[in-house]
Amino acid sequence: MRRTGRGDLRTMRLTVTRDLLAGLLFLGLGGGAALMSSSYRFGTILRMGPGFFPVTLGLMVALIGLVVTARAIVAPDGSPPVGTIRLRPVLLVSASVVVFALLVERLGLAAAVAALVVVGSLAGPGLTVRGAVAKVVVLVAIAVAIFVYGLAIPFKVWPW
Repeated sequence: MRRTGRGDLRTMRLTVTRDLLAGLLFLGLGGGAALMSSSYRFGTILRMGPGFFPVTLGLMVALIGLVVTARAIVAPDGSPPVGTIRLRPVLLVSASVVVFALLVERLGLAAAVAALVVVGSLAGPGLTVRGAVAKVVVLVAIAVAIFVYGLAIPFKVWPW
């Protein structure tokens, strides 16, 4: 029987595309979430336990990741290959989340959101002082309106 595919499996090369990396990310996150929440009681469909939703959601995310990964392997032409990975934006956005987590209890929601916005804004090109101040004012107002007044979460808004 003759193969009608793209070639022999021994000579095929795997192109690392954005879809492949996204699929692997979803597969890992979904599988990890399902695995971590599998220690909770699952229950049944009629009497769901505390593990039902996180396990089911994790498996669904992993299934989506599996489909995206398989499509990227079978037909890699649909997604552009991954170029160079710029570490500065990744590190600065991650650092902004860490800064927020470290400051929210000590300095309050307003200062933590302001720090998050400023550090996160450094990741992108074209940062201006006027733009950063505008983002800080708008996002602090939105965060306070949603979390403190809308959801009544007892966040300390200001450091004093």
